[in-house]
Amino acid sequence: MTHLKPRWGLFLFLCSPIITGFLVFISLKYPYSTNARAYFVMIPGLGVAFSIISFFIGHFSYPRVHNLKVYVIGYLMGVSSLGYFVLFRPPFYIPLPSAPYGYVPALYMLIAANLFVVLLVPSYVKYRTAKHVALALLPVECVILLVLRFSPASYIWTNALTFSHRPWPACLSGALFLMIALLLSVWRVKDEFYLGGILTGVAFLYAAAWISRFFFTPPNPMETLLFAAAPLYLEAGILVHWFARMEHRLRPAASHLQPRLLRQDHFGAEQAQPHGAPCGGDGGHRPF
Repeated sequence: MTHLKPRWGLFLFLCSPIITGFLVFISLKYPYSTNARAYFVMIPGLGVAFSIISFFIGHFSYPRVHNLKVYVIGYLMGVSSLGYFVLFRPPFYIPLPSAPYGYVPALYMLIAANLFVVLLVPSYVKYRTAKHVALALLPVECVILLVLRFSPASYIWTNALTFSHRPWPACLSGALFLMIALLLSVWRVKDEFYLGGILTGVAFLYAAAWISRFFFTPPNPMETLLFAAAPLYLEAGILVHWFARMEHRLRPAASHLQPRLLRQDHFGAEQAQPHGAPCGGDGGHRPF
């Protein structure tokens, strides 16, 4: 039997720069100055929908893939995305004060911490352990988001992350975040049915969104597009991961059944021969 070796997911990772390039084209082709409704209502509305779907994808995937990383990333992605599309750029009117300038950089740091935690936690644990981990992380994530959004003193430290609008240090910090995520995924998730490439692709999308803040003037349409695309990319990747695991489980069973089916076919062919006739292609006739 051929050994089925799971893969890191290079193809799925390479989809993330392609998606980023396509969204750059969209943001330049259709600027927010002439498409304000799309960038302020439609795309944030899609972002809210994709964020909510992340909860369901993460929750219902565990009985099928039995992976703590998938279970946790679904919840954390949903919360952090809602932190952007509800607390910062809502598609509908919410009677909230304007978000402070340092809130979004702090949100990026929270997303980076989420990805690092997901990459470092063990993949295969009991369901009770996975449930307890998710129930512990989810309230902490919500409390951190609310504190960052509404506490004036909580985002002062994020001013150091903006680099006074200097783009190249910001690019280096985004590249550093992506490199750390790549190294962690190769170390911890190198053979888990494309999951390493999926998580690194998510890191690429958020790194591109962070870098876009220093090349696009506010309101940044590229950031909005990437924040909406990241949960959708993750959900599609989890489905690929799910089907890859199912195929991996079914392929060995099929290879074990194949010799049995061949024996049954051979036995059926022998039973179909006339009584006393040899099993040959000449019908039992011998040359003189």
